[in-house]
Amino acid sequence: GGYPEAQERSGRRRLQFFESYIETMLQRDLGSIAQVHDRANVRRLLQALAAVSGSLLNYSGLSRDLGLPVTTLRAHCDLLETLFLIRRVTPWYSNQLSRVVKTPKVYVSDTGLLAHLLGIDESGLERDDAALGSAFETFVVMELLRQSAWQDDPVTLHHYRDKDGREVDAILERRDRSVIGIEAKAAASVAQSDFRGLTRMRDALGERFKAGAVLYTGENTVVFGDRLVAIPLEGMWTARA
Repeated sequence: GGYPEAQERSGRRRLQFFESYIETMLQRDLGSIAQVHDRANVRRLLQALAAVSGSLLNYSGLSRDLGLPVTTLRAHCDLLETLFLIRRVTPWYSNQLSRVVKTPKVYVSDTGLLAHLLGIDESGLERDDAALGSAFETFVVMELLRQSAWQDDPVTLHHYRDKDGREVDAILERRDRSVIGIEAKAAASVAQSDFRGLTRMRDALGERFKAGAVLYTGENTVVFGDRLVAIPLEGMWTARA
């Protein structure tokens, strides 16, 4: 993850750091912003959100799983986001695209924290494709949020999904309404089918769509058609052909 204290530690000391961090946020910092009678429910919610990081935020499903009212869950999510423990990404939609799902996605704000909440380490991620995919997407979206905050020209970040299952993990939109689409794929190879959502956006938006990229774990930049390209993850920080 991105916390310097966690990077400087390993094993049990890293576990202790994350547990202490969560405890401090929920016991001390949470009390400074709201009166919460049962902090254990906030911790349970955070744990549940870790299990679905990178997914649509289904309040009704969480309500059934946790036995808490939807109104309480929404309020607790607001608090967790204020504490920078989670981030919600709002859906992107346009009158040029129909049948759009208008539900936010949720992410744990740091991949080290996410792994701690899931009780999984590096070797565990290698064995669990679902957890790896969630962690990879979480890392990409959180990094895009950080980088977009540095831009002189404001950039907003959203996600896209339609009712036919086509999706784009991150839509970066500038004030001139131009957009770039980013997909995250925790794999060493990319296929044309991985560009399904990006292709849909490109064809619908025309010149408003500037580029679409699939970030993956491979080593080569590969063009997949007009304004569509697969880029190694390191391309988020370095330009390479």
